[in-house]
Amino acid sequence: MLTIQSARQFFKTSFVKHVSQRLVGIEYEYPMVQLANGEGTPYEVVLSLYDRLAEKGWQLKRDGTTQVVIEAHHPYQSQDGRIKGHHTITTDAGIHTLEIGLAPSLTLQESEVELKRLIELVLDIIEPMGATLLGYGIQPVTLPTREKLAARGRYSFLAEEYTQGAAYMNDLVLYAAPNGEYGPEEIAEYGIFTLSAAGQTHVDVARHEAISVVNALNLTSGLRIALFANSPVWKNEISSYKANRELFWEWGWRGRENQTGIPPRFQSLDHYLDYLFDFRGFMIQRGDQYYKMDSSRPFRHFFTSSAQKMKTLRGDDVSVEPRLDDIHFQCGVAWFTARLQSAHGTVEDRCPGNQPPYAHLSASALALGLVENHQELSTFADQFSHDLANVLRLATAKYGLAAEHPEVDIRAKAQELVEIAQKGLQKRGFGEESYLDIVQERLQQQRCTADESLDFYHQGGVQALIEKLNMRRFLE
Repeated sequence: MLTIQSARQFFKTSFVKHVSQRLVGIEYEYPMVQLANGEGTPYEVVLSLYDRLAEKGWQLKRDGTTQVVIEAHHPYQSQDGRIKGHHTITTDAGIHTLEIGLAPSLTLQESEVELKRLIELVLDIIEPMGATLLGYGIQPVTLPTREKLAARGRYSFLAEEYTQGAAYMNDLVLYAAPNGEYGPEEIAEYGIFTLSAAGQTHVDVARHEAISVVNALNLTSGLRIALFANSPVWKNEISSYKANRELFWEWGWRGRENQTGIPPRFQSLDHYLDYLFDFRGFMIQRGDQYYKMDSSRPFRHFFTSSAQKMKTLRGDDVSVEPRLDDIHFQCGVAWFTARLQSAHGTVEDRCPGNQPPYAHLSASALALGLVENHQELSTFADQFSHDLANVLRLATAKYGLAAEHPEVDIRAKAQELVEIAQKGLQKRGFGEESYLDIVQERLQQQRCTADESLDFYHQGGVQALIEKLNMRRFLE
């Protein structure tokens, strides 16, 4: 039988003792839309994309339950042979949200080269079908519906859990949308997660620095949202929020609030793992199958048991024994603004929405620079209490860089954050600090990414958004 002590040791040793050169990994999600009207693409587009990728030598993966193709992957090796991995092209929760995951790279320039190559590959396939990818944080037109949910066992269990939480929605709706902008039928529908498109960045961390880094990133997440909010238009309407996708977590996971947003400040890797073990049971993965756990008991009950009865997606009972690597999966159901990923030995920044083609790697550059300069970042983050950090996160999700707080000059603090990241990138010596030039320009203008997207929408509606945020522009 496994013990908490063995879990702590496994988790700790998942992170290296020392990082000599930090690698960066990118997972970008793209709204895949129809060029004619901005609606999310039909399922046939992504299925055709998978078929064409297979013809080009990509390996396809099927879901263990639905047997539907859910992912394409291709091996990657850096030119000097030092880095090996694989690139993936898949869908996120929505069949019209394409996710491109890059193998780790030594520099952002290498990431950019590979990302351009994959985006060109995808666009050459889907453009003849009347579709494109947007550098944007949300589907701009399509309404949230369960029908757009990707046919994956994982998301089916997530949708079931989300729907169970809908019984607690009335007070949440009044809090989140006092102007009636979002109705209970929208917030109570897991389909809202089919709309979101994040720009997530993984950076290597050593075990002695992991906790201070993840604490600092979570406490400063409101400042990064202020800079990179990019989902102000959805349902083909201007919203009162500049980062709608960030609030989806607030609106949905009733009964799992400890798994979202900004967690408490952690004291150690043991404390972090103990916190994750206190989550209510959710699901577990074995191979390509997912099994639903007893949600009335915490995850630690399963982990320290000899076996536990679980449900398949079809409702069949199975007996599942815990394994040490279940810790990796449990890390993935911590939907914090920043989290540790023991499977990769990284910290993952999760709060930025996907960025426009003309500033596409800017959020990743900021995250990488902050982790590289983590000691100064941690000192800077100490000024934000957990309560204050939460207030700033919600305020900047609504107002972006225009958010105000009586005790915090948000724009001045965002400027400090960017300068910390610049120092970190300069220390790496690869010239990656140039990716932050546009962020500095926005700070001088006191504008965030969402303000630029709103300008495009005011100029010509959703067609202007498609034109300006079309990822074909990233290749120019």
